[in-house]
Amino acid sequence: MTLPVIWVRIERDIQRHQGVVHVNKLLLIGAAAAGYVLGTKAGRERYEQIKSQSSKLWNSEPVQQGVHEAEGVAKHAASAAGSKVADAASTAGSKVAAKVRSDDSPDPHEPPPPPPPPSSTGTGTGSTSNIN
Repeated sequence: MTLPVIWVRIERDIQRHQGVVHVNKLLLIGAAAAGYVLGTKAGRERYEQIKSQSSKLWNSEPVQQGVHEAEGVAKHAASAAGSKVADAASTAGSKVAAKVRSDDSPDPHEPPPPPPPPSSTGTGTGSTSNIN
């Protein structure tokens, strides 16, 4: 085969595939539009049905009793937690204030600090650590 013949075949294949792609796109768009038009009425009816049932359930007496009980339990738990936090904050504040007022006095539970190391600068009083 010569180059012009190959080129003609390639162009023909490209044109054929482009036509197939356009047809497939049109079919996809048409199917989506038909599905939307046919499905919206049924979809809306089902949505309204679900919405109505969920509203009835939420407003029923047993569910509302459970909601009120849960609110009471949550309020009680929040109150208890709040008082515990307030107590802990008060205790921590007292400890900090006592530590600040202690004027750097040592804590009786802490071991004493280590003694300072001996001076090695030599003051001429018989120290032999500075021998040259």
